[in-house]
This record gives sequence, structure tokens and C-alpha cells, in this order.
Amino acid sequence: MSANKETEQFLSVMGEKKEMRFMSRTELEMELAIYRNIDYARLIELLLKGLWFVITNWKVIKEEINRILRKDGQ
Repeated sequence: MSANKETEQFLSVMGEKKEMRFMSRTELEMELAIYRNIDYARLIELLLKGLWFVITNWKVIKEEINRILRKDGQ
């Protein structure tokens, strides 16, 4: 996402959550940094959940891969 689009998206979220008021550039940059960190935290959470799913279901996944490979190999 381009920086302008990201900033526009951030401002629209901020407009929904807070009263619109004038912010100093420093305040805006700090809020944007918090917004970005939340986004990265969510991404990391989803990646960890996906990894946990693969680990806990590895036997089933491996059997499915082998079944598909045998089917393609015939």
C-alpha cells in the first residue's frame, strides 16, 4: 500500500474513532505509528495461528499431500 493510501485509510479510521481536531505533525506521526504497529501485530497473530494449525494438523496434511501426489503419479 502506498504511503498516501495508508495515510488516507488511517485518517478515515481516526475520523470514525475520535473527534476530528487539529493535530500537530508529531501527534499525527505517533498515531500513525501506533496504527501501523496494530496492523503488524494482527498480521503476526494470523501467521502464528496458521503455523499452529499446520503443526497440529501435520499428519492429516502430509497424508493429503501424499494422496494427491500418488493420484498425479498414476
